[in-house]
Amino acid sequence: MKEIYEELSGYQDQLKSVHTPNSYDSALWELLNGSISELNVLSGTHTFDKYKITPQVRFDGNFYISVVEYKIRLSGILSLLKSRYLNQEDKPEKKSYQTRTATLDTPSTLYIKEEIIEGFRNKKDGFNYKKLIGLINELNKNYIMSNPYSCLSLVRAITDHIPPLLGFGTFEELLNNYRGSKTDKNYLAKLFSDRPVSDDTLHRPISKSEDLIDMGNVPNKQFLNRLLQECLDNSVKAGFQHKKEPKHEKKGRVIDPNLRPVLQAAITSLSGSSQGYVASFDIKNAGKGLAILKGVMLGDVAVPIREATLGEGEQAKGSVNIEGSELRKGNIKSPKLEINYENINKDKFLTKYEVKLQSRADGLFNIESFANPDFGI
Repeated sequence: MKEIYEELSGYQDQLKSVHTPNSYDSALWELLNGSISELNVLSGTHTFDKYKITPQVRFDGNFYISVVEYKIRLSGILSLLKSRYLNQEDKPEKKSYQTRTATLDTPSTLYIKEEIIEGFRNKKDGFNYKKLIGLINELNKNYIMSNPYSCLSLVRAITDHIPPLLGFGTFEELLNNYRGSKTDKNYLAKLFSDRPVSDDTLHRPISKSEDLIDMGNVPNKQFLNRLLQECLDNSVKAGFQHKKEPKHEKKGRVIDPNLRPVLQAAITSLSGSSQGYVASFDIKNAGKGLAILKGVMLGDVAVPIREATLGEGEQAKGSVNIEGSELRKGNIKSPKLEINYENINKDKFLTKYEVKLQSRADGLFNIESFANPDFGI
């Protein structure tokens, strides 16, 4: 009990460096919940599950917790342990900052749940699950050891290995034809959109630049756990494969309406200062399926967009300084906002808005509005 109290005290001290209302660091709640599970076992007669914290899901599929709620529950369990199990003279010393930091950086739970692994061990349906179980076990070990390159490579290997369980040849075919819930399809889309990071892990050659990949780049484990649960619940007979969609010539290709993203733009602010004239706007996916952004141009100026992909209903923020541009000078005839994007089938789409300008006394032009959108539908 004293050791667990000491761990929990360390987590409480670590919160002093957290100054945001929400936290997306899964180690925070996983470590707390893991310690509470240990307390349940040690106690034998008491359960402390009410002090566990359940993360919430954001619109983009990422999980987070309220820092205030975390502090309240952590403080409550510490007070209870101190009054019920520890004498004042038994109160343990606090861990050093370095020890607490190392603990927080090390995941304390498995990436793939044990019950899912057990499900595949007991499954008898004609498929051989030996390799899949081996890949999952290696993933869990490397996740606990915080080995990001191995984790990313193994997530990629597993998603390439399991599509036949649902009757498809490749992961891309599975995603294109998935007919489950919207949430689960978004999970699959997130796994697919994270593949460039796996490619970076596997194929980027050595250079002078520092590598930027860390455990934060490993996909949220809920995505793969949910896919594996689907494979357990709805696996097809060994050898069965869904019919492939007929291939169409490029010229007359039929676009799956379920994969037809539509990106819309809306101005959020227009402001001028000594630093220049800044236009800010939101880009929202109002269509179906995943949109993969390829480029955004405002007149003659390229707009940097941080988000590379947008799921259904998701939005990205664009902001660009057009000072000194031909658009700002009014030298572009019929200026446009152009958003180039693709779906997961690499079908190309273009959203265009007319950019209405307003002249100024000094000969420059302000943006008045985005008008007459063309979504290419």
